[in-house]
Amino acid sequence: MNKIEICSKALNKIGAIEIDSFEDDTPEAQIASSMYPLVKRKTLSSFAWSFAVKSATLVRIEEVDRDFRVAYALPEDMVRAIKLESGAAYRIVGNKLLTNVETAVLEYIYDAEEENFPPMFAAAIVSSLAAEFAFALIDDGAKFNMMQRQAMTELREARFLETSQGERKRIKNFSLNSARN
Repeated sequence: MNKIEICSKALNKIGAIEIDSFEDDTPEAQIASSMYPLVKRKTLSSFAWSFAVKSATLVRIEEVDRDFRVAYALPEDMVRAIKLESGAAYRIVGNKLLTNVETAVLEYIYDAEEENFPPMFAAAIVSSLAAEFAFALIDDGAKFNMMQRQAMTELREARFLETSQGERKRIKNFSLNSARN
C-alpha cells in the first residue's frame, strides 16, 4: 500500500471521496496531505516496530560543557530514539543527541516506507486517519469517537502481533514446568 491508498481507505471508511493524489483540488486531498505525515510519524513513534528499527553511527558535531561532553547530529529519518548501543545516558535537544560517549551508535525508529508496513499496522493508520478525517471533513464527533476506538484496538492488536513474533524461550529448571507434567 502507498500513502494515497492508505488515505483513500481512511476517507472511504467515513464515506468521503477518495483521492488520486495529494495535489487534487479537493478538501479531502488538502486534509489528507496535511494529516498523513503527522499520523504516520505519531503511530510509528508509539512502539519499537521491528520493520521500522535501524541503527546508525552518529556524526559528532560539537563539544558540550554542561551535563554531557559531546553532541551528535540525529539521523534525518529518525522518528524516535530507542537507545544508544553502549547503554549510555543521553538527552535529545532539537536535532542533537547529547551524551558522554566518544562513538555513538543509535538504535531508532525511522520514517519507514509504506510498502514495509505489516497489514495490522497499516490498518491502524487507516483507522487513525479516518478518525482525523471524520473530525476535519465531516465534523462528525460520533464517527470520530468510533474511529478512534477502532484505531486503538487495531494498534493494540498490531503491538500484540509484533511482540509475539520470533522464538519463544522456555524457562529451564522452572518448578511449575515439572508440576504440569
